[in-house]
Amino acid sequence: MEDKVLNNETQDPIETQDPIETQDPIETQDPIETQDPIETQDPIETQDPIEINVIGQVVDCSMLNVRSTPSPTADVLLSIPVLTEVTIDLDKSSNDFYRVLTADGLYDFCMKKFIHVKP
Repeated sequence: MEDKVLNNETQDPIETQDPIETQDPIETQDPIETQDPIETQDPIETQDPIEINVIGQVVDCSMLNVRSTPSPTADVLLSIPVLTEVTIDLDKSSNDFYRVLTADGLYDFCMKKFIHVKP
């Protein structure tokens, strides 16, 4: 039996390729809204703060109370004896209290009238 040719013209067979493997679609997120960039200024040069510390000595009492805050009713943390030297932080002192660094390494408050500032 002969194959019937419907057309007088014959075509070369089309070469086929192996199927392309596909990946699952990538999920996308909604775009993030952005703000206009903030204009910045050149940094201002600053100096380190100057600590104003002086030495003081306990006077006019046998024991001086060291308190948690600059108040005569604040908790007493410890008591230091007369003639004890302390470092005074003038910058953080108040009208009636010095902020002092004790030998124990604590920064707390003592009444000014019981501390003599050494020159």
